[in-house]
Amino acid sequence: MATDSVKLAGLRVQIAGSANKATDAEIVRYGHRLVAQVVRGVLEEGGGLVLAVGREPRTDNSDESLPSLVFDWTALAWISTEDKSANMGGMK
Repeated sequence: MATDSVKLAGLRVQIAGSANKATDAEIVRYGHRLVAQVVRGVLEEGGGLVLAVGREPRTDNSDESLPSLVFDWTALAWISTEDKSANMGGMK
């Protein structure tokens, strides 16, 4: 994150949001990429996350290639796959 950004160390950021089933899948994928970048930035700056976990609805629940309509799982997936040697606000 930029050096002139808000100091996030010790603060918590809530990731919440969803997309409508009618939203174009590419726009939803863009939203997931944006959430992943926000999660990375928050954790690298020493912040924490507040997430809700529930089912992972898709436009067509039988097609797992479609993006999830909720963004919490993106944050969890990023945390679970990120290189744990990186400085992530104490979440090594």
